[in-house]
Amino acid sequence: MKNIKNWLWYSWKLLAVLIIAALIAVRLIRNAFAKPRYDYQIAYIGSYTLPDDSIHEIEDVFASVSEDLNGDGKVSVHLNSYVDPEAEDSPAYSRAIEVQVIGDINDGDSYFYLMDAPEKTQLSYQILADPDGSMPEETDFSAEDKAVKWADTIFSSMDPGTYTEVISGQEISGSTNELLEDLYLGRRFYAEGKAPAQISALENLWDKITGE
Repeated sequence: MKNIKNWLWYSWKLLAVLIIAALIAVRLIRNAFAKPRYDYQIAYIGSYTLPDDSIHEIEDVFASVSEDLNGDGKVSVHLNSYVDPEAEDSPAYSRAIEVQVIGDINDGDSYFYLMDAPEKTQLSYQILADPDGSMPEETDFSAEDKAVKWADTIFSSMDPGTYTEVISGQEISGSTNELLEDLYLGRRFYAEGKAPAQISALENLWDKITGE
């Protein structure tokens, strides 16, 4: 016991350094795995990949009509991309995308849904809300009245910009609005008691976007 006390007495500086290092390591690990605090998240569910430029432009136009929800002094919007080209030879990939979407739904990440086939999205996940934002009937897998065309939202009058991407070594450019005009925008519902604290702000933004 005396030897242990002597070691502790002469090694307190080393112990202090080790404790501080451990605390720093814990904080770094915690920050590395912590989710960013976005004000709004959008789930893009489609059969083709959107250009990076267009993704950033979508986030920017959403932010331009939105308010700061988390109180950090800025409006942050993030698009979660879930692309499944439905390749017949890659069922494992399709399953992986499905698991990601279900994880997004369960975690309540995305409120807005951008889709090229809302009927398929609703049939697969039954996540789109009724026109009034409520939960559809359990037997209702229809997307009718649960999504609006991008071209019919306030974003159609905006000019988010252009995109440039390289496909098979060839540079391709185009208008993001033209790329999005045939996509659909919907919103998710929440089960009773599961809605986030900011649900009123999210609903107000939906009404603003759709002109309701």
